[in-house]
Amino acid sequence: MNKRIKEFAEESGAQFVDACQDYFGNKYPAAILTDEVDLEKFANLIILDCLLTIQYKIMRNGRTPENERSRLHVTNITDRFDIKIPIEYPKGFVEKYYGWDKEK
Repeated sequence: MNKRIKEFAEESGAQFVDACQDYFGNKYPAAILTDEVDLEKFANLIILDCLLTIQYKIMRNGRTPENERSRLHVTNITDRFDIKIPIEYPKGFVEKYYGWDKEK
C-alpha cells in the first residue's frame, strides 16, 4: 500500500493490526480494521492531495499549454467532487505532505 494512502487511511480512522514480526524486527500488518473509517474524510484527503499535486508541483510559467491544462484539471476535479474554490485545506495538511508553509 502506498505510504500516503496508508497515512490518509489512518487519519480517517483505519487501524493497521500487526500480526507478525520477522527476524529483523519488521512488522507486517495482518489486518486493516475499517469499522471506524470515515470514508468521506478518506476520499477528501485523496482529492485534496491530487489538487495540491496539480497546483503546487507544476511549474507556473505564464499562459502555457501546461499551465492551462493544470487549471482545467483543477476545475474538473473541483466541479466533479463539489469542492469550493478557494480550497480550504485542513490545518497543517499542506505543511505535512508538501513541506511548504502557504502562509509565508
